[in-house]
Amino acid sequence: MIELNIPNFGNITVYREGSIWFFSKRKFKFIESVLSEYYEGDTLILKIKSHQLFPIETEILFQNLKRTLKIEKLNWTCNKFLVDNDIVKIKTNPFYIINRKMSKIYYNDELIGRVKLKSRIGADRRIGSIINYEPNIEEEVIYYSTICYLIGCSVYIG
Repeated sequence: MIELNIPNFGNITVYREGSIWFFSKRKFKFIESVLSEYYEGDTLILKIKSHQLFPIETEILFQNLKRTLKIEKLNWTCNKFLVDNDIVKIKTNPFYIINRKMSKIYYNDELIGRVKLKSRIGADRRIGSIINYEPNIEEEVIYYSTICYLIGCSVYIG
């Protein structure tokens, strides 16, 4: 099971089996942009800058991944990424606060995972979510799909 702790502002932590797996440090410039650095342990694996003024633009500044990651589309309801020639698509339910069903994760058009709201936004203004992948999904697919989900959270929550 993969859990995300997503504050309105600040850093995002991704846990796998209770241990920190990924960590995203976010630096905000009022209304202008968000600079996100993504770490696996102590290793910087990705750096992204997203511009928050219309239209929203996101650019990858640095990546240290085995496969090449490209952002095709980011918006409130559907995010699309290319991982080499494979497609990761994340479809978000805009009513997740009501029914706790946040997103569905697709890899090359095959449903591989579902994201549900663990806890509603509380006094600490944090969202907790859980990613449940289908059985028998390859580790590499889980790895890159989770990173893509984390990118969407870094850009749009905050």
